[in-house]
Amino acid sequence: MIHYRTAAVGDHRIFYREAGDPNQTSLLLLHGFPSSSHMFRNLIPLLSDRFHIVAPDLPGFGFSQSPPRSQFKYTFDNLATVIEAFTEMVRLQRYALYVFDYGAPVGYRLAMRHPDRVTAIVSQNGNAYVEGLSDGWNPIRAYWKEPTQANRDALRTLLTPETTYWQYTTGVKDASLVSPDGYNLDNYYMTRPGAHDVQLDLFLDYASNVEMYPKFRKYFRQHQPPLLAVWGNGDPFFVPAGAEAFKRDITNAKVTFFDTGHFALETHCGEIAVAIRDFPRAEVRAPRPGEPLGGGVMLALEVVPLPVTDIDRALAFYTEQAGFTLDVDYRPTADFRVVQLTPPGSACSVQLVMADSPGRVHNLYLVTTDLADARAKLIARGVAVGAIRHKDPVETWAGGWSAGLDPKRRDYASFADFADPDGNTWTLQERGHRASFG
Repeated sequence: MIHYRTAAVGDHRIFYREAGDPNQTSLLLLHGFPSSSHMFRNLIPLLSDRFHIVAPDLPGFGFSQSPPRSQFKYTFDNLATVIEAFTEMVRLQRYALYVFDYGAPVGYRLAMRHPDRVTAIVSQNGNAYVEGLSDGWNPIRAYWKEPTQANRDALRTLLTPETTYWQYTTGVKDASLVSPDGYNLDNYYMTRPGAHDVQLDLFLDYASNVEMYPKFRKYFRQHQPPLLAVWGNGDPFFVPAGAEAFKRDITNAKVTFFDTGHFALETHCGEIAVAIRDFPRAEVRAPRPGEPLGGGVMLALEVVPLPVTDIDRALAFYTEQAGFTLDVDYRPTADFRVVQLTPPGSACSVQLVMADSPGRVHNLYLVTTDLADARAKLIARGVAVGAIRHKDPVETWAGGWSAGLDPKRRDYASFADFADPDGNTWTLQERGHRASFG
């Protein structure tokens, strides 16, 4: 189910689409020119069972309401600042990025400003390299070099319905696969008063993104974010060399090309969704410089064995009641079976292991941003979750326990417990609630 919401961010009213469970990994979708979050209309339902998805319309685009040019300067730095404030407003403390076209320089700025918040990047024709710019940028480059009125007016042809259609269909083998909904809605937005001048301002300021490319690359090299590039190889603006270039700076960057154009989701939404769903499980972040065992060595916790006496019973509990995702149920022989599951939003999995007399595992921690809500949902699914308690006082970790949530909703202070049918115990712990960031 997709919700359509609006958030007040200063003088802006940012429209956004939201779907999925907030306790899952968050995925922030950032659109490009001349589109809006509408471009993700088909992708969101394919990912919302796995991710908490938030897709805003950038200031000056779509249904977002922003001040006129006389009151707000339309630059990519300013777009990023508004979206940064938006993420804080809607409580996105950590998230993966999906960036496309204009969304890329906005998203990369967010990642540079807060590398601890960005868990991974999916770049769909979201360029960060000079070699990724085609000759189609030459008229805009002329405007960067000489920002005259004549050069500005020459770019108005890029804002016509004919050019929008060309952007959607160039590089596409069968144009009948491209729904008219997208480009017709974009053309409607472009007819609003002042829209053309906002876009011309952003054409001029795109030069700032090219100037930022070395800084983006420094961020990539230093932080090594897991990155998946899904690229339409017929894009008339951002050529495949821009996708391949990620591999120079990000050791484990994965690059996948699709035989389509700039708006790859219009023709290959299903394939891209599959690539995204597979990516987080396949890629693990490389160590950052200065971390223990640096120099390319990875020691990422992948799976925790969980001893059980009845795999089918445990599997039913964890999938039907606890809401875990079944990753693998593999039985090559009658005597060997591998069952692996992942808690919602987790990067680590558990593997059910047969044991006649299991040595029970205690206090496996599950972190949630809203303990009361998570507990209520588990109870509704039939899990016997104990009462919420909190440390009192929490500052010194001395003293005893008090009933209920920590009054200040501080990180690592509030807990609740449950057990599986074999007596393995889990502890729910609240972290990242909005009140913790005051």
